[in-house]
Amino acid sequence: MEAPGPPEPGPEAEEVEEEVGGESTRASAGHPRFADALRAVDAGRVEVLSRLLSEEPELARARSTSVETPYDGYFHGATLLHHVAGNPVRGPLPERVLEVAACLLEAGADPDAGCGGGPTQPLTAGASVLDLVVTGRQPHEAGVAEALIDLLLAHGARLDPDGGMFGALYHTVEHRGQREVAELLHARGVRADLPTAAGLGRLDLVADFFEDDGSLRPGSAEIWARTVRAGTALTDAEALLEGLICAAVNGRTEVVAHLLDRGAAIDGLRPWGPFPVTPLHGAAWAGWPETVTCLLERGADPTVREPTFDATPRGWARHADRPEAVEAFDAAGVVE
Repeated sequence: MEAPGPPEPGPEAEEVEEEVGGESTRASAGHPRFADALRAVDAGRVEVLSRLLSEEPELARARSTSVETPYDGYFHGATLLHHVAGNPVRGPLPERVLEVAACLLEAGADPDAGCGGGPTQPLTAGASVLDLVVTGRQPHEAGVAEALIDLLLAHGARLDPDGGMFGALYHTVEHRGQREVAELLHARGVRADLPTAAGLGRLDLVADFFEDDGSLRPGSAEIWARTVRAGTALTDAEALLEGLICAAVNGRTEVVAHLLDRGAAIDGLRPWGPFPVTPLHGAAWAGWPETVTCLLERGADPTVREPTFDATPRGWARHADRPEAVEAFDAAGVVE
């Protein structure tokens, strides 16, 4: 017996198609009208979306069941609300995105619902809408990141202990505007640990982690271990190096110098995402020429090769297309 196919679009779907455009696809949706609602979201048609949510209230919490790109990785099982973050980039950010987000939230969308864990990225489960907004390029470039974050918080979105601040600072290598997003989160009350304080460029906060003799205050390493390393206790030396790399990747040259003065290992290797890097690799990769120059003047070894690609810091700057950082190496006489 032949298995039944997806239901044919009904008159309601045809009406949505006429107003929003596109064909109705249902096979990969957890709700028969999910695709209709998603077209309304993408087109910024708040009135159409509102009507759909009124007719089918469960749409507010329905999820895509697709495993096709972009739902095969960290966006797997996304709700309609996840789509307002523009992360991953599926096209232009929805018009009237703030009104779209408010419409979904007022209809009962869960701001803390997690997505991710798809077959190509099984370890990525748990990303909330706030996480996607914080780490996304589109909300910042569209000038709506702050308003989206505040809207989500006003509807009860939970700030984790690091409040997404590390995620924003981590993604600076992809989008420098992430630094401003991290600063916004800190202004909203997210506590900075040593590495995030370093990434924020807040020398005053970084200094608070040290005793008068220059040693780390007791407990400084544990804060970082609890929020990001998930139970893995760091030594003071590891915590210092984490801070130095976060400062270098975010171009916080003054903080880099401060941490070096307090004994941070200038050529130490620590994971930055999947890649072990030195501070010089991090500054070169993100493209901060002043930070590259500072590290070189302080004695960083430009010949150190990281273990993943066996590349030097200058090689990383060249590969990432950071011409100003390459010029900083050239000016210091570092050539390959």
